[in-house]
Amino acid sequence: MVGRVGVSARGRNARLLLVWSLMALGAVSPGVALAAAGTSFVALPGSLTTPRYEAAAALLPGGEVLIAGGDNGKTVVASGDVFDPSTGRFTRLPGSMTTARQGAVAAQLPDGDVLIAGGFSGAALLSSAELFDPSTGVFTALPGPMTDARFGAVAARLPDGDVLIAGGDDGQNVLRTAELFDPSTGVFTALPALMTAARDGAVAAALPDGDVLIAGGFNNSGRVLSSAEVFDPSTGVFTALRGTMPARRYGAVAARLRGGDVLIAGGGNASFVPQSDAEVFDPRTGLFSASSASMTTPRQWAVAAALPSGKVLIAGGSATAGHLASGFLASAEMFGRASYLSSVAQVRVITCNRSGGSHKARSRSLCSTRLITVHASLAAAGRAILTRNRAVYASGRMRNGRLILRGHRWLTRGRYTLTLKQLTNDRWIESRYRVMVS
Repeated sequence: MVGRVGVSARGRNARLLLVWSLMALGAVSPGVALAAAGTSFVALPGSLTTPRYEAAAALLPGGEVLIAGGDNGKTVVASGDVFDPSTGRFTRLPGSMTTARQGAVAAQLPDGDVLIAGGFSGAALLSSAELFDPSTGVFTALPGPMTDARFGAVAARLPDGDVLIAGGDDGQNVLRTAELFDPSTGVFTALPALMTAARDGAVAAALPDGDVLIAGGFNNSGRVLSSAEVFDPSTGVFTALRGTMPARRYGAVAARLRGGDVLIAGGGNASFVPQSDAEVFDPRTGLFSASSASMTTPRQWAVAAALPSGKVLIAGGSATAGHLASGFLASAEMFGRASYLSSVAQVRVITCNRSGGSHKARSRSLCSTRLITVHASLAAAGRAILTRNRAVYASGRMRNGRLILRGHRWLTRGRYTLTLKQLTNDRWIESRYRVMVS
């Protein structure tokens, strides 16, 4: 998303309304407040077109996210939504899946199509699968089924384009079995190796080296797990990790971050109560560490997808224990590391002096900034500076819920850094936002 500039000039002065896109993680719709400093999860103003509990999600080639199926509190649905990170909005797809599915898995294939497999139709567990073509918006049933019906399994695309599908529940047992989907043939093939533990409601994420992390879930005895394992596609073997998650989790979400770490958030705990806390897996050490950040809403059986910008979308799920429709969620939120967490702020240039200077000089500048107002949901006290190449263009403080910056230099088109220092719990916390003015 690029900034929009509207100009109405009267005499020697002009008044501008600038919308600055904070480009670090991709844009949300204009008017969304800046994330409070020190937080990593930000609630989105937009929501799914219907509550979705145990839906399936996958990134699309254009950077959007498909979220399909799930239980909306009334029935298992076949509908799908698409999240557009450039607008922050969810839009209902005109077409529907060939089969209503709850607790299915989804993964993007090398050609951009999305595989959706397994789940529960509301009447029976499913081994069937289908493909979503984002170029047409059409779902098409695959002729061949999975080797096992699976509900609550995990899926991850491997380096060669195949998709690993592992674990889940077949209606009688929590499974240790796994299989591969070959998109070149459309065939599912059982793996000879078994997972180190039976897991239903686990999480999975592809790691930078091509291995797949699988963590948490619950086993046949109903015990919620903190253990984890790694699948090596070069050997076809699952290997238990020595490190365990700080918290037992099932029905959580996971997504790989830009640096290769894996975010794991929410899910139900050992008492089967939805949680909002999060942790991070470091593939370099094989260790999990608790995060100081928490989701804005406790969620179990939500969906997540890592966006090209570095953010992670988290949507839907349930905020209550048990299968209570009253707790099913349509809300969504975004995760981003503090060093690059951002959204879009509406910025008003109150005074823009165009007097003096040559026409050529004026054409290279937007205005000489005197007063900039950033409407943001920030702490009561705060300081900020706007810099470019270490030069300070504006500075100011929080006043009455607004961030007031007074300009020191000509504001020209290009990239800037907005640094916020806010007092949170008696500590000054600094956050930086990359800003594009165009």
